[in-house]
Order: sequence, then structure tokens, then C-alpha cells
Amino acid sequence: MKLSTTWVRGIRLAGALVAMAALSSCGFSVRVPWFDACLDIDQIAPTQANAPVPSVVFEQVGSIKVMEGVTRATSLAKPALRGEQSVELPAYANQATVFLNGWQAAYDDSHHPLHDVAATLGRIQVPPGQKISWNALGGLADYDADETCTWTYRDTIIAWNGALVRAMVDHNDAAHYCKSKEADGGDNFFEGGNTESKATTALASFPSFLRNGGFAGGRQVAVRPRGFVFSWSGAGGGDDPHLLQLAYHLESVAPFVRQQAYYKAVSQVQPRANSAAEKANGEFVSWKASVTMKDDSRRRDYSFVEFVSGMGGPDVEIIQPALAILPPEDVDGGLGGGGLKSAEVVIENLPYTWAVPMLTGWDIGYTVDDQHVKGLGIWVDRVHYERPPGPPTGTLRYTVSSSVKDNDDYPDNYCRHQVTILGLKPTGVVVRPEG
Repeated sequence: MKLSTTWVRGIRLAGALVAMAALSSCGFSVRVPWFDACLDIDQIAPTQANAPVPSVVFEQVGSIKVMEGVTRATSLAKPALRGEQSVELPAYANQATVFLNGWQAAYDDSHHPLHDVAATLGRIQVPPGQKISWNALGGLADYDADETCTWTYRDTIIAWNGALVRAMVDHNDAAHYCKSKEADGGDNFFEGGNTESKATTALASFPSFLRNGGFAGGRQVAVRPRGFVFSWSGAGGGDDPHLLQLAYHLESVAPFVRQQAYYKAVSQVQPRANSAAEKANGEFVSWKASVTMKDDSRRRDYSFVEFVSGMGGPDVEIIQPALAILPPEDVDGGLGGGGLKSAEVVIENLPYTWAVPMLTGWDIGYTVDDQHVKGLGIWVDRVHYERPPGPPTGTLRYTVSSSVKDNDDYPDNYCRHQVTILGLKPTGVVVRPEG
């Protein structure tokens, strides 16, 4: 297996995109000042990154192989990095996908206010020649975007034989991150914002959907995280806010769509505009992304971007625990303790031939008050799934780690997370609580 990695340095587009400009048709008053998924940035010259060969999580030769990778790159006083990567696949695999399973970003010299933080995977392709390729975009920046930072992201790659594992995937952005500025329902990302005219707290929620005829072949669809962009709006001139809480939750995934506006690309679309009926199953999957970006104030304008992929088919199921990311108003010290957070998680009695964890929710921040940021992030690694011959259920193990750092020490900080379990090839066992 070979891994090739090239990176290009992103450029803040402040001169072209005004932070308070309205989105095309939905009345928002914020926009990520440097990020525009509809711009072609492929012409920027590439540079190198540190990307070891992905480790193998598990493999059943002839059927499926799951790998986890880690990539690290350093920006040179730019707000973001963009990379182009590819991984060779086993000869039996005719389908493959990659999703984001964690991220970490840190300034290289000292702590600074946080203005933008991003980690996204896009332009996923599985061309002839048995490899999967994708772009990655991410970084950490204050308003001036003149600080060097190091960005690390974790990815999970799944490759399978479509004749033996009945699953399909909707990436839908192989040629461009953005297919249409005027959302037609075909894009796998959206931009939204928390603004004073629409919200009274720092918590914001955005419903979105995917539509693909291949989803109709199964009972459930896995909506897999491919990244995010958070950005304070209207800050600058030395007034970058501090950070208290940063949180993301991909929730309420269901093969269901109703007559309402959903966030797609840089506007909104109503997929059932010509019908009063709601629709279950079939070619749709919908979900809600809830997010929080908060300092010590009750709320402040910020922008948010989400990227996802959909995976469906008769052999695909999900188990999704609950997570709440309510913004704290009165924060007490001593709740989290200082230092790097790390925990080993064990989930038993999973009724699947194979199972993979997806980091679909996280809540990190300081527990005392808002502060500058030296570095922050959360990631899943050391994944292992074991189903011995004979028993119909298996055990999933993984490690989740987080870091929220101010300068050279770790103030009191906390971490909470949600993993959605991607189950492949159900064993037919109905899981019930004991007793």
C-alpha cells in the first residue's frame, strides 16, 4: 500500500468575501470570511506533509478492509492548508470511502485569539487503478491570519467488495467541493450562521438532507462526518473573541424528509415543495447539525460549514447514542481538570459482522472562563473490532482523546463526545437489554 500526499497553502479571501455579506437566498448575515467552497483553489502550488501509511484496523481478505490514517502539516502564516492525498486499495475492493474521525490544531509559537478553525475532507474519488483520493482543508487562525500553525487530522478509510458487502456511498463532490451556488439539493455541504436576528443563545441547529436512489435499497443510511468550519463573524481589529466552548453534533439521522426548508450549499431548498406529504424511507436521508461556538458572553455571531457523505444499502445500519451540547451560562471550575484528556471506550454486544466508530459529536472547552487558544482538538484512534467465530455479536474498542490548551499549560478543560456506530452486515440478532 502506498500513500501519496501533497499540500497547498490556503489563502484568506477577505478581499473577495465580506464577513457580513448575505448568503444568496436565505437572509443570513454572516459568512465564513476565508472559506468559499464554490471557488476553484486547485491552482495553488502543492507542498509536502507528514502522512505515514495508514494502519490496518481489520481486514477480511476478499470482502473488506478498514484503515485509519493520520496526516500533519504546518502552515506558514496562512489561515488554512489544503492537501491532496491518495491511498492504494486491495485488488478485491471496487468501492471505497473516507471520513473524518478527528482533528487537532495548534499555533506554533504562543497562544492567540481564535477566529477560524476548520477540518474538512472533500473531492473524494475512487478512479480506475484501485486507489481512493481526496482533498483535505483545515487549520487554525486569528483574525490577521499571520500565525504559523500545525494541523493534524485523522481519517478512516473503508474499502470493500460490492458483491459481498452490499453498500453504496454518496460523496457527490468528486469534481468540485461545490456543485451549485444556488442550492439544487445536489451538494454535500452547507453554510449557516448564528446571528443576533435569529438566535438568543450560542446554540444553533441546521437541518439538512441527502438524496440518492441507492439509499432505497436499505433500511438505514449512515451520514458520515467529513468536516466543519467555525468562524467568528464581525470580529477583528484586535477584537478576536476568546473561546469558552466549541461543539458539534450530527444528530437525528433518519430516512425521512418533510415539507420544510433544508440547508444546502449556500442557500436553502425544499425537496418536498410540490407535495404536502412527508416521505419516509426511499431515496432521502435527513439529519440535524447542532453547533456551539461561545466565549463568556451569552452569544456572539459566528458562521458554520458542514460536510458529510451518505452510506446506504442492505448491509448498512447505525447505532447513535445521545449527546447534548447546551451552551454553559455559569461555569464552575474543577469539572474537567487540566491536561490532555484520553479514555478507552469498549462497546459490547454489537450485532454486526464488522463495526466502525464515527466521531459524530464532540463538546470541548474551558471550565473556568474563556481564554486564548494555543491548541485544541479531539480525535478517535486505536480502533479494534472483534467478533470471534461462533458468537453473533462483537466488541468495539477505541480511544478518544482531546486537547484544549492555552499557551504552555493546560487550564481546567473538559471533553465530551459521541460516536455513531457504523454496522456492516447485520448478523440477524435482535439486541435487547438484559432482563
